[in-house]
Amino acid sequence: MEKHLNNLIINIYYISYLDYMITKKEIEVLKLKKKGLTQLEIAKKLKISQPAVSSFYNNILKKIKDAEEILKLKKEIGFKDE
Repeated sequence: MEKHLNNLIINIYYISYLDYMITKKEIEVLKLKKKGLTQLEIAKKLKISQPAVSSFYNNILKKIKDAEEILKLKKEIGFKDE
Protein backbone atom coordinates (compact mmCIF):
# COMPACT_ATOMS: atom_id res chain seq x y z
CA MET A 1 0.00 0.00 0.00
CA GLU A 2 2.84 2.43 0.84
CA LYS A 3 4.45 1.92 -2.58
CA HIS A 4 1.07 2.55 -4.18
CA LEU A 5 0.65 5.79 -2.20
CA ASN A 6 4.13 6.97 -3.20
CA ASN A 7 3.37 6.35 -6.86
CA LEU A 8 0.05 8.18 -6.55
CA ILE A 9 1.65 11.25 -5.00
CA ILE A 10 4.28 11.35 -7.73
CA ASN A 11 1.73 10.95 -10.51
CA ILE A 12 -1.01 13.23 -9.15
CA TYR A 13 0.34 16.26 -11.00
CA TYR A 14 1.39 14.26 -14.06
CA ILE A 15 -2.12 13.21 -14.99
CA SER A 16 -3.68 16.56 -15.81
CA TYR A 17 -7.29 15.46 -15.91
CA LEU A 18 -7.04 14.29 -12.31
CA ASP A 19 -6.62 17.94 -11.30
CA TYR A 20 -10.33 18.60 -11.66
CA MET A 21 -11.38 15.27 -10.24
CA ILE A 22 -9.45 15.34 -6.96
CA THR A 23 -10.38 17.99 -4.42
CA LYS A 24 -7.87 20.02 -2.43
CA LYS A 25 -9.09 18.33 0.76
CA GLU A 26 -8.55 14.87 -0.73
CA ILE A 27 -4.99 15.83 -1.69
CA GLU A 28 -4.38 17.17 1.84
CA VAL A 29 -5.63 13.91 3.35
CA LEU A 30 -3.50 11.83 0.99
CA LYS A 31 -0.35 13.85 1.73
CA LEU A 32 -0.88 13.53 5.50
CA LYS A 33 -1.58 9.80 5.14
CA LYS A 34 1.69 9.45 3.21
CA LYS A 35 3.47 11.13 6.14
CA GLY A 36 2.19 8.31 8.33
CA LEU A 37 -0.58 10.12 10.21
CA THR A 38 -3.57 8.10 11.35
CA GLN A 39 -7.07 9.07 10.33
CA LEU A 40 -7.68 10.48 13.79
CA GLU A 41 -4.49 12.56 13.64
CA ILE A 42 -5.45 13.84 10.18
CA ALA A 43 -8.93 14.71 11.43
CA LYS A 44 -7.50 16.75 14.32
CA LYS A 45 -4.97 18.50 12.07
CA LEU A 46 -7.58 19.42 9.45
CA LYS A 47 -10.30 20.08 12.05
CA ILE A 48 -12.72 17.63 10.47
CA SER A 49 -14.26 14.39 11.71
CA GLN A 50 -12.55 11.01 11.41
CA PRO A 51 -15.44 9.69 9.26
CA ALA A 52 -14.86 12.67 6.91
CA VAL A 53 -11.18 11.74 6.64
CA SER A 54 -12.15 8.16 5.85
CA SER A 55 -14.58 9.37 3.21
CA PHE A 56 -12.02 11.70 1.58
CA TYR A 57 -9.43 8.91 1.56
CA ASN A 58 -11.79 6.31 0.11
CA ASN A 59 -13.04 8.79 -2.50
CA ILE A 60 -9.55 9.61 -3.72
CA LEU A 61 -8.58 5.94 -3.94
CA LYS A 62 -11.70 5.25 -6.01
CA LYS A 63 -11.03 8.23 -8.29
CA ILE A 64 -7.44 7.16 -8.80
CA LYS A 65 -8.47 3.58 -9.52
CA ASP A 66 -11.00 4.88 -12.05
CA ALA A 67 -8.32 7.09 -13.66
CA GLU A 68 -5.93 4.13 -13.84
CA GLU A 69 -8.63 2.13 -15.62
CA ILE A 70 -9.18 4.98 -18.08
CA LEU A 71 -5.44 5.17 -18.82
CA LYS A 72 -5.30 1.40 -19.28
CA LEU A 73 -8.24 1.49 -21.69
CA LYS A 74 -6.74 4.48 -23.49
CA LYS A 75 -3.50 2.53 -24.01
CA GLU A 76 -5.35 -0.62 -25.09
CA ILE A 77 -7.29 1.20 -27.80
CA GLY A 78 -4.24 3.20 -28.91
CA PHE A 79 -5.74 6.62 -28.19
CA LYS A 80 -3.19 9.41 -28.71
CA ASP A 81 -3.28 12.84 -27.06
CA GLU A 82 -3.44 15.70 -29.51
